[in-house]
Amino acid sequence: GDRMSMLYGLSFAAAIPGIYRGVAPAAMVCAYDLRRDGIAQLADWLERERITVMHTFRMVFREMASKLPPQRVLPHLKVLHLGGESVFAGDVELFRAHTLEHCALVHQLSATEIGIIAQTIIGHGSVVPPGSVMPVGRPIDGVRIEIRRDDGSLAPANEAGEVIACSRYVSPGYWRRPELDALAFSVDPLQPGGRRYRTGDFGRIDDAG
Repeated sequence: GDRMSMLYGLSFAAAIPGIYRGVAPAAMVCAYDLRRDGIAQLADWLERERITVMHTFRMVFREMASKLPPQRVLPHLKVLHLGGESVFAGDVELFRAHTLEHCALVHQLSATEIGIIAQTIIGHGSVVPPGSVMPVGRPIDGVRIEIRRDDGSLAPANEAGEVIACSRYVSPGYWRRPELDALAFSVDPLQPGGRRYRTGDFGRIDDAG
């Protein structure tokens, strides 16, 4: 019974899981052409198409929601799924202002080479941690995260470094680019059959994990 938005071009990697997340459980995937129709008409389209699950970038949602009248909510939305960019406290405020209380905000870190790395779910009643940038959450099942310094050593809690994603579900490599494979991928010595992927993103693991 869910109706999921498809706002990405089909050549973009994020479109692929978006399609299968819809068709696998027999939901409906509804396409909207952002380039042609623009963000200004997006809220009307979401309401007209009764979209229950919206997948988009934080900047698209912020641009849309910041133009809505204060009292307007998106009545059908159950899940707002944001990825690809940092999410800030102001984005959470916009989410709460323009959705009903049963709606959840899903914020995650992902990469084409591995898929979802870490994820968090924020509800209307969730306690938002202090600071302007929202934590991206905890690793999903099947993924271990390491934070490594420039010299390759493991960084302790609360020290920033490169995010290394370790899993059995890492890409086997780039198409005919062995030099890139050598830079990005390596064997995970802690997990049989596991591989490590250097994301190029920087983060830290706080005291809460």
